[in-house]
Amino acid sequence: MSRVHQALKKAEREKMGGGISHEEHSVEVEEHSPEESSIDQRLVALLDPGSSAAEQFRKLRTSILEHSNSNPPRCILITSSVPGEGKTVTAVNLAISLARGVDEHVLLIDADLRRPGLHKCLGLNPGSGLSDYLTDNIELSDLLIKTAIPKLTFLPAGPVSDKASELFFSDKMRNLIEEARSRYEDRYIIIDSTPTMGTSEPDILSRQVDGVIFVIKAGKTPREVIKRSLLSLDKEKILGVVFNDVDFRTTGYHYGYYRYYSYYGKEKKK
Repeated sequence: MSRVHQALKKAEREKMGGGISHEEHSVEVEEHSPEESSIDQRLVALLDPGSSAAEQFRKLRTSILEHSNSNPPRCILITSSVPGEGKTVTAVNLAISLARGVDEHVLLIDADLRRPGLHKCLGLNPGSGLSDYLTDNIELSDLLIKTAIPKLTFLPAGPVSDKASELFFSDKMRNLIEEARSRYEDRYIIIDSTPTMGTSEPDILSRQVDGVIFVIKAGKTPREVIKRSLLSLDKEKILGVVFNDVDFRTTGYHYGYYRYYSYYGKEKKK
């Protein structure tokens, strides 16, 4: 049994209760949830599940689960053209929506080793994470965090690294993704990556995952920048586009999900 498999099994066995704890600890840990004020208020799937914005993420979840009746994409990369388009918030909201399904378990990975932000969204302050696992002889189980959201496990980014592309090219990273994806039929992996413009990590990771969701902030990023960004990715892997900040009349932070194949990719060839 591989170390990755052992770590994920250990995560599943841990009882949730109501708190957040590092999974490696065998001693009692005080059970607590992060203060709501410390959680990013844009996590509508958690804080406002009845909102129209949260409903868009449930629709996105349904689209993923129904993408293929027998073989839905289980490992999904979230990226964007440039910073500030909402990819990290999208990744967390999607992960929460998936984890709230009847059967689905989710591993949420922060693979932005340049400007990690997932831990801030969740109101956490971990010291170690993915970069430690890839560079040092650290057990994965020492890094996984069981969140207060049932069936949602979090792997933080860890310390900032200037060798992210080299680390993601490593066998250790490929084995991590492959093990997590293939061992369990009910597990989904959501990976938050860096933006495509100016970084090579999304291109590297897109070759290792089942699909890519591209995030665009409406009215912000020039069309030509978006086109260049998409050309840097494997178009066969693109599942769809999330447009955020589309409608300020309802919630103030509204998300819309649209299939991307209708305009670029496989379905265009039909």
